[in-house]
Amino acid sequence: MGALHFTEDDYDEAERWFGEALQSSRRAGGPDHYLTWDFTRWLGSVYILQGRYAEAERALMESFAQESRIFGERSWQAIWNVERLTHLYILWNKPEQVRTWRAKLTGTASGGSPEGSTRYDEAGDTYVIRGCGMDLWDISDEFHFAHKTLYGDGSITARIDAVENTHLQTKAGIMIRKTRETTSEHVSAFITPSGAVTFQRRIIEGGVGSRRQAKAGHVELPHWIRLTRRGNAFSAQHSSDGINWEEITYGDPNHASPIEIPMDEAVYIGLVVTSHDVTKTAEARFSHVTTTGNVTPPGPFTESQDIRFQLPASPDAAAGDK
Repeated sequence: MGALHFTEDDYDEAERWFGEALQSSRRAGGPDHYLTWDFTRWLGSVYILQGRYAEAERALMESFAQESRIFGERSWQAIWNVERLTHLYILWNKPEQVRTWRAKLTGTASGGSPEGSTRYDEAGDTYVIRGCGMDLWDISDEFHFAHKTLYGDGSITARIDAVENTHLQTKAGIMIRKTRETTSEHVSAFITPSGAVTFQRRIIEGGVGSRRQAKAGHVELPHWIRLTRRGNAFSAQHSSDGINWEEITYGDPNHASPIEIPMDEAVYIGLVVTSHDVTKTAEARFSHVTTTGNVTPPGPFTESQDIRFQLPASPDAAAGDK
């Protein structure tokens, strides 16, 4: 979450660390210090990962109330809490609360967002994909997905030609995903508008996302990326020319590819875009898209959909149907 990465074995240690940091902040800065509510939010995030939903709700509500009072309800500090609460209620299976809190992100009563789309140009063999959503990160994802089915081993390669700068963390890239649920396991290779190249994954359903960034730092577009599956082992590479390839990793031998993630024989594979802003779509252009292995159906990626939590109908909409 944010810039910190946890694995399942770290959750108790994370709870201890953030709990101690929260107590220190309260002693040093008092109950209204911004770090007090920052650490409260982080502690609430850890509670989500531990499945302690009621405690998470209480911590995040407290943090949201205080940071809204200090910085304003539309501040990035408050919005972080809104996103955490939305994720919490998705996992807690409370759809009405999801709709209520997601509406705070969109600024609309329905909590709805613009629709994404995929357009394929046969003459140029290129794609223009528009996607909306909170992010591809954390414990659930929202994005537009142009997909096929991969059976067994295989790969996908694409050149990212352009990524609209809707948000600093707008992402365009390629993905192999177990299911089309928002909390599904996946591996993905992304490029942001600033040219950051990352290899992201969620190794368990509903788990927190984690990432590796290419040693190259920020690259110039167009730039190539590739994902490869061999059994349950997944690796990611990037290239400036489509010929010479480099692993997406920090270079730490402890972070070497591949990543092991249990997945079914049949998985989804394809092209993705998320805006990281639920009020806007972001556009990205792809070319030189190829796959290997048993990928169906043949031909271009023409089937696509928005992956997002299905919100319940608003009370006003339900009343209008009567």
